[in-house]
Amino acid sequence: MDPSCCNLDSLMKKMKGKDLQLLEMNKENEVLKIKLEASREAGAAALRDVARRLFENYQTQSEEVRKKHEDSKHLLQVPNTQLVYWRTSPNPELFKFIFLEELEMKQAMAK
Repeated sequence: MDPSCCNLDSLMKKMKGKDLQLLEMNKENEVLKIKLEASREAGAAALRDVARRLFENYQTQSEEVRKKHEDSKHLLQVPNTQLVYWRTSPNPELFKFIFLEELEMKQAMAK
């Protein structure tokens, strides 16, 4: 046998082996790309969820502050005679409760 032939066969076997290795690496790279994309999508979804919850909390707190402000504003608009009665009432908390109920009814009727 010709020695160059053996060398050629050996080189061809090595090239086939390298081609198989390259093919396996390409398959692995594709799998990794898919995993990376899935991870990015999961991260983006988690960020969207956190942003949504933060916004909902902000809206809830904003509504609570707005309601307290409205209640305070209405209390400031109470005629002086009612305030004097409230301060001198034997049970000012009960008077405040009744007044706030009346206020809520008026607000509901105004809507």
